Amino acid sequence: MAWDSLSESERQLLQGAEQRWSSLSETQQDRLLRGARRWSSMSSEQRNNAREQYEKWQSLPQERRNQLRESYRQYRELPEERRNSIREARQKYRQMSPEQREQMRERWREARGNRVSGERSRGEKSRRERLREERLRGERLRQDRPRGERRRGDRPRREQERGRRSEESRRRGRRGDAERPEDEVSADTLS
Repeated sequence: MAWDSLSESERQLLQGAEQRWSSLSETQQDRLLRGARRWSSMSSEQRNNAREQYEKWQSLPQERRNQLRESYRQYRELPEERRNSIREARQKYRQMSPEQREQMRERWREARGNRVSGERSRGEKSRRERLREERLRGERLRQDRPRGERRRGDRPRREQERGRRSEESRRRGRRGDAERPEDEVSADTLS
């Protein structure tokens, strides 16, 4: 989309992107354009609120922003029914008086072992982090074992296949391809 094809008000709202507009992908241009249109349709109160929210977002540490993005991604993946129930619960919470909210928070802390929702005490890890560490620890333990002490399940697949073939050969008492029955030469076949 060419910069000149935008309306005057859209160009004014997007003037910060004018220099790089032609290098943006169509998706990026579309996203900026939708944002500009949404901004122009807001009341001054909504714009002030949006500015405050943006400043609040920018003041968050990068780690916290990443956590919030991940939470939102997980939320979007929920079934529509579950997202609706979360929205309804949040709306009910917003309609509570400050005293009711505090009582709710207190009950939540008690139910969660004095933890505030979404926050972890220093050093405490999420279930996902604990499982990942356990998996990595198990992999390291398997790799640290001397080769002879490794169990069959610890070996890479290719190594397991090789082991199976050599075990079969040992069971049959064969040492190489030349000793296969079909390769044996008998006096009958030579005459």
